Amino acid sequence: MMNWLAYARILKSDDDLEPVVIGRVIVSEALRGEKVGAAADE
Repeated sequence: MMNWLAYARILKSDDDLEPVVIGRVIVSEALRGEKVGAAADE
């Protein structure tokens, strides 16, 4: 979870919302991948 925060800070630009949006996308994709993987295991 901390990795995407660090990544978002690296990408921090003049727009403070941009890295936050990027971070949320990374997290949502990761969670979606885990859910798909868990479903596939069943």
